[in-house]
Amino acid sequence: MKGITLSDIQQIKKVDMPMPQIEADTDVLLKIEEVGVCGSDVHYYETGRIDLDIHTARRKELTLVNVRRQNRCTQTAIDWMADGRLNVDFMVTHRFAADQCQQAFDLVAQYEDGVVKAMVEF
Repeated sequence: MKGITLSDIQQIKKVDMPMPQIEADTDVLLKIEEVGVCGSDVHYYETGRIDLDIHTARRKELTLVNVRRQNRCTQTAIDWMADGRLNVDFMVTHRFAADQCQQAFDLVAQYEDGVVKAMVEF
């Protein structure tokens, strides 16, 4: 199957990947038809990593808690989109083919051309 990978800082490549296998009766395979490139993806794209000095966190006795902004509203949002109460089409300002993924990230990283959300279609 085809996949997209960050091969180096600001270098995205289309690659052949092995097809994931179902190993348990609770596993499922999903076909991804498009993904959104978000401004929060840019830091990893530009640096190749998410920074956290774990030694400083340990010495300062920090407690790390992952907080998701969706906080139990994801299913409600999906339901509202499905029944037409929530239209999010206006947020998708740019669309790219899979082989243009590099351009999508570059556009979002530079906040060019009025980009709100860039979608990559597979």
